[in-house]
Amino acid sequence: MDHRLHARFQPQVWDNDNAVSVGESAAFDAHDALLAQRAPVFVRIASQILRGGHDYDELAIDSGVADAWLAAGKDHTLYVDVDGDDFRSWLEAVGLSEEEALSMDEEKLAALRERATVSSPAP
Repeated sequence: MDHRLHARFQPQVWDNDNAVSVGESAAFDAHDALLAQRAPVFVRIASQILRGGHDYDELAIDSGVADAWLAAGKDHTLYVDVDGDDFRSWLEAVGLSEEEALSMDEEKLAALRERATVSSPAP
């Protein structure tokens, strides 16, 4: 089964306290980065994605996709987007309901890592 969690990384720069998108966005697989989080962070990210928020830059940072961009300039920042439908498909692929994702604890997350950890190529 396909366990990829499709995400997009958008490079940005700070301009007068505003993050401005520059260049092309890049697709990446956030599966391993999400599973590597501690349970409270997993819950926060799941909640953000499911309600249309975007406070989960650590997915790009922890996956390594943003390393070169962030190292290239002190004014560099980023934006990560995961489509809610893609996230729901990922939840289904790894055998979780939305409710289970939003109530994740360390024990359940360890079990999820055991059954769903795969190194997936980027989309």
